[in-house]
Amino acid sequence: LDESLAHRLAGHSGRTLYLDNLHHVDLEVLEILITHAGRGLSLDGIKNLSIEEASVLARYRGRLSLNNLSNLNSEILAALVQHTGKSMSLASLEKLSHPQAQQLKEYKGDLYLRGLCGIPLTIESAFVEFPGKIVLKHHERRPIQAYASVDAPAEDRGARIALGIVTFACMAALFALLIAALSNF
Repeated sequence: LDESLAHRLAGHSGRTLYLDNLHHVDLEVLEILITHAGRGLSLDGIKNLSIEEASVLARYRGRLSLNNLSNLNSEILAALVQHTGKSMSLASLEKLSHPQAQQLKEYKGDLYLRGLCGIPLTIESAFVEFPGKIVLKHHERRPIQAYASVDAPAEDRGARIALGIVTFACMAALFALLIAALSNF
């Protein structure tokens, strides 16, 4: 894939640019491809990335699919979790270590880890405050909504207090109706 063709592909107005048959893309070409304004960029044919290439791809603003990477070491993962797009797909990850989980929890979008059947309980705690969803092979894990706490925003506590007052008023009205109905017997 040369730079001229990369410029034409980056201008593609469709949703996702699928370039899954590419096994390697030069750094200069990646710089062009990340300007693609569509919904996503799929480079599922790439098995190895350099740290520089991973850093360039992290700047892509759309959904990023790298489902065949075989060199997901800590340096590559550290670069990829800086990706600012809505989601990242890394289906080649079939086992999740605690250090990898610690790195992945820093990602701000949704993670598609379809190579994993589940997340071990010993590692699950790393994702307690993960803001996105995690899609695994057979299911997905959605973000857990935190209960109101001392650290919760004031408007959340205010809404809960207002809901409590309305609930109390409704119960009082129902109780008054019950008393009125019983007094007529």
